[in-house]
This record gives sequence, structure tokens and C-alpha cells, in this order.
Amino acid sequence: MKLRGFLDSATTWFQPFDTSLSKADTMEILVGTMIPYVKAFTTSQCLPLHPLFDLWHDVTSSMSWNMPEDQLFPLVDLWRIALLDEKVSSWCADRNGLDSPLVLLLSKACEWSSKKYLLALLRMLSNAFSNRALGWKILLSAQNNLAILLEHTLVHEDTGVRKSASSLTFNTFAHLQELRIENLCKGDEEGADHLEMDISMTLLNAEWEASIACAVLAAIEYESDGDTGIIGCPLFMFAIYLSLSDSPPPSRSIRTDCAFFPFHRSLVATSRSLARSKDSKEQVQRKREELEYEGNRVRAFAGSR
Repeated sequence: MKLRGFLDSATTWFQPFDTSLSKADTMEILVGTMIPYVKAFTTSQCLPLHPLFDLWHDVTSSMSWNMPEDQLFPLVDLWRIALLDEKVSSWCADRNGLDSPLVLLLSKACEWSSKKYLLALLRMLSNAFSNRALGWKILLSAQNNLAILLEHTLVHEDTGVRKSASSLTFNTFAHLQELRIENLCKGDEEGADHLEMDISMTLLNAEWEASIACAVLAAIEYESDGDTGIIGCPLFMFAIYLSLSDSPPPSRSIRTDCAFFPFHRSLVATSRSLARSKDSKEQVQRKREELEYEGNRVRAFAGSR
């Protein structure tokens, strides 16, 4: 197995502050516990009633500390599959910051990461958004790292990376749009869970959304041959979600979102236009400048609150 071979080849071993696993302990838990659980899940076999997921985090922390990033992609892919199990994704949703193996693996990514690592990471994070609570936790714990990841993978030279990045972008904004709609429905209800709403309002960060949306427009421009097939479908679906917010919401959500509506409409119009025609580079650039103008208004509004 490739992952076991990479682990075997590690010549030095340091114990990170959050775990005391030796290299032998790491190998034993990886081969004896983690991999068998994932294999059992994928083949519909009986799973342990009380899996020791804390040890999975320790393995991930030890390996990410001692192995180069380009050797970690099989570990990320293992997590990608594991997240399809509700027990695993629910456990991850209870972890905060770098105590979350997903946030830890995301923190390893950079502009120069290998294609294999980026592909595995993007697909793992897309799976994470299938669990509502875990999606919240990623956005709360790693919003900046997620933005950086999307900004450079949406214009990556590899087609597969760009396609996976566009899918993750759609999943991210679909999740935020769901929170926005829920806020509208709950805002005036008696006995509404205002703590939960405060969390969701933290996630509905207009400036952050504007930066990601501008990265999407940069990705469209990057497709120099005018073919939006790579990101056209998820982007068009993304525009439909955004179009649901075209009118100012009632209740307390209005203060966060009101400056974002013109920006939403600009992005929707641009996305739909690009989805149905092949605009020239000059036309795309002009539309992008219009969008950035609206984005600057959003940033000015967010900074004045």
C-alpha cells in the first residue's frame, strides 16, 4: 500500500505537541484500525460500535508533522472516503481548530502543493459539506484557509483541480445560502434559536463571500478558449442559489446582507451570460470590473459596521 510505504520511508520522527505516538504506534493504528474501518464501511461490513476516532486524529497529526505534503495525499483520500460515514463526519464536526484532522490537512495546502494532494483535499472537503454541522465547523474554523485554497485552485493549470475546486465552491456557497434562507425563516419566530442564528450570521460574511466570488470570475477569465464547460455547470447552479437573495430580507438579517444584493445580481447576470455564450476576453474583463466595483462596496459596508 502506497501510504504504508510513504510512512515506512520516513527517516526521522518527531512527536507533535498534541500526540505522543511513535512511528511504530502510528503504523499500528493506521494499518490495524483506520484502514480496516474504512474498508469495512465501503464494503457494507459490520463496523465497530465504539471506534477510537481520537486515535485517527493522532495518526493524522503525527503523519502530517513528519511526512512531506506530497506523500500525504493517500491519507487525505482515506479521510475523503471515511467522511461518507455519518459517525466519522459527526465526530469531525465536534472538533475545533487544528484538533480537527480536516482543518489540519487544509492548513498544509499552499499554492505549490502537488496536484495529487490538492485533488484529494478538494474532494475531501466537498464530502465534508454533506454533513451540515461539519460544513459549519469548517467555515468557522478555516474560512481564510478555505478562501486561499479556492483562490489558487480555481485557476490551477490542471483541469481536474479546477473542476474539483469549482465543485467545492458550489458546495460552500450552497451551504451559506441554506443558512441565509434559514435565517429569513427563523428571524421572526418566537423561541428561535438565536445562538444558532448568531453562528450562521458569523458565517454569512459579505466580504469573504465577495472575495470568493471574485475568484470565481477570475477562473472564468482563465478559461482563455471561452469554454466554460469545466466550471459552467456548477457556476450556473451557484448563480441560481445566489439569485434567491435578490430582495432584501426582513428582520435582523438585513444589516449583514443588504449591501450584498447588487453584488449577487451582478454575479448572477455574469454567470448566466457566460453559461449561454462565449464572450470575448474584453467582455469578461468588463463584467469582472463591474463585479469588483460591487465587491468594493460590500467591503466598505462590512468595514463600517
